[in-house]
Amino acid sequence: MVYKEDQPADEGTRERVSRSPLGVVLIITVSVFVAETFTMGLLKLLPDMDPPVSFIVDAMLLVLFLVPILRNFLFKPFQELVQRREVAEGALREYQRNLKKTIEERTERLTEVVSELKREIAARRETETALQKSEERFRQLFEQTEDAIILFKRGTCDVIDTNPVAENMYGYSRQEFFQRGPSCMVSRDEVARFCDLISGIAHEKPFQIDRMVHVRKDGNEIIVSMRGKIVTIQNVDLVYCTVRDITERTRLEEEAQLIQAKLIHTNKMTSLGVLVTSIAHEINNPNNFIKSNAQLISRAWGDIRKILDDYYRENGDFSMGGLPYSEMRDSSGDLLTGIADGSRRISEIIENLKDFARQDSSMMNVMTDLNRAVSLAVSILGSQIRRCTDHFSLNLADDLPQVRGSLQQLEQVVINLVINALQALPARSKGVSVSTSVKNGFVSLHVSDQGVGIPPEAGERIMEPFFTTKLGQGGTGLGLSISHSIIRDHGGTMSFESRPGEGTTFTVLLPAVFSTATESESMRSTVTEVTTHVS
Repeated sequence: MVYKEDQPADEGTRERVSRSPLGVVLIITVSVFVAETFTMGLLKLLPDMDPPVSFIVDAMLLVLFLVPILRNFLFKPFQELVQRREVAEGALREYQRNLKKTIEERTERLTEVVSELKREIAARRETETALQKSEERFRQLFEQTEDAIILFKRGTCDVIDTNPVAENMYGYSRQEFFQRGPSCMVSRDEVARFCDLISGIAHEKPFQIDRMVHVRKDGNEIIVSMRGKIVTIQNVDLVYCTVRDITERTRLEEEAQLIQAKLIHTNKMTSLGVLVTSIAHEINNPNNFIKSNAQLISRAWGDIRKILDDYYRENGDFSMGGLPYSEMRDSSGDLLTGIADGSRRISEIIENLKDFARQDSSMMNVMTDLNRAVSLAVSILGSQIRRCTDHFSLNLADDLPQVRGSLQQLEQVVINLVINALQALPARSKGVSVSTSVKNGFVSLHVSDQGVGIPPEAGERIMEPFFTTKLGQGGTGLGLSISHSIIRDHGGTMSFESRPGEGTTFTVLLPAVFSTATESESMRSTVTEVTTHVS
């Protein structure tokens, strides 16, 4: 380490050292020592001086030495210190005034801030309380609404939340909804289409489905209406879906529609009865003339033929009605028989129409022959059958057991089914078949056609009142719904199988009535089909 000697101290350092208490004491001590040394030296030069005088001289010299020293090193610094203190006190007082003013301003500002903070806290508490109440109301609405509510994650089929109504409606718990997703609501075959519906929803495109079939956990189907839209909850977009069970409402609506359809049909049948009775009266009168005259001419023809035969033998062949008598002689009898048969046929058709249009007051427990109902229906529809197809077959089981019910109503069912089959044919080359049989205690009726078939989307509603795929052809949508109701009232069932482009088969099952167990077994084992072609 290198030391530098004779380095002068700076003025400030010397001043602080000389004016420090230790420096002042040191200076005074040195000054007193110097003054005493000087005085002692001076007194030695004056040996004859008396002690009191020496003391006075000593004191005076000491004062002379100490006064400037004390003035420079004690009083002057003290005065400066006092002045600086006064200045410092003045500055301190100014600072205190400024500080007090600042504190007052800061206190006032702080008071305002505290007041503002209190207001914000109060407002926040009110907002939190309102939000809590709002959330509570939303939760109550969410849990107590009559509709099932299901929240899906947007863009996926992940279930975010469900309300208790959804759990009760479908039979699944919330945890099962979270795990299984849409499979808790629809069948396995419909899951993909349902997910496409949910994931494809947009803000501007909410969806609404008024009628769709969902499946419960127990396997039962329910009819629901469903609505969905995008909602934002806690800054997250969710798909909000509401589902309403309309199974009971749909059933009541269908029953109301069926009652309305029956009323309409009853009114139509009443009008038809009046019309048929009037037409039958007008047709029966000339038909009776035709029938009676045909019988009279037929009886007279035998006598006339003898006279004409004698004339033929004597004079040879002659013209009769534009034809040679030799030809007319053999065909005239058939012509007269045809007139009588045609008149009888007109009478049968009129009677069948009158029976069909007549209000049936018979009880539902009357023993009825289904084969007879089928035969009467085919007889009434004979003209329409010949107009629509070249291939119509009627296969009636021999010794068919009877059923309990109304002949007229069963005839009406057959007419409705056959008309629908005929209307489904695309060409005359396609056929219709009607057959009856007995099996497992039920009498069955099968009406099959080679028509266009029933589309799957229409098959779900084909039995509904007023639903028709032939609105442009005058269809009312009442035939199948009324037929289904009639068969149900008879304790039976009506179903169908259809293959688009190939045809449809309707099957009616009615409880058979057997006289004895032996007869029942015999009828079940020996069923003979009789095939009749309508020409």
